[in-house]
Amino acid sequence: MDRGQRPGRGQRGEIGECRRGRHRAPGQRGLSRPPAQGGSGGLREARVSRERFRSLAEAELAAIPKPLRDLLVNVAIEVADAPGEEADDLESADDLMGLYTGPTRAEMLSADAHGSLPAKVYLYQENIEDSARSREELRREVRLTLRHELAHHFGFDDEELERVWPEGA
Repeated sequence: MDRGQRPGRGQRGEIGECRRGRHRAPGQRGLSRPPAQGGSGGLREARVSRERFRSLAEAELAAIPKPLRDLLVNVAIEVADAPGEEADDLESADDLMGLYTGPTRAEMLSADAHGSLPAKVYLYQENIEDSARSREELRREVRLTLRHELAHHFGFDDEELERVWPEGA
């Protein structure tokens, strides 16, 4: 892929899509969507400042076992209000809670990885807040979304995640 070319939908290691709580088509990886039964309708107690949201994400990242955290050296975590142009190639991005873009860890370590897109996890604050009814649920959704997206970095697709980790798929 040329450096200026945007990754195509569903290309392994370039952009992933998984829809937490919903059935996914084969080849989709990297997106998190709210569970079908979830949704707070935007209750105030689940709304926090950007600084507080980042603190929640940092705490959940720190809670990941160190041997796994040490393997995340080249993965950036970014908080945004809602999906932006990084999700433009997706059919429906309005309710995304998270997105993983970039190569998997195995692809990063391969000889073919030179010039590949950097790995990045996006957490979409407004959509995550909308899925929670309380601060406790907000923390849980941040944890599940972050871990779900990081699982894509380690090469798990949505079908594998659903099989080995139903709660986080």
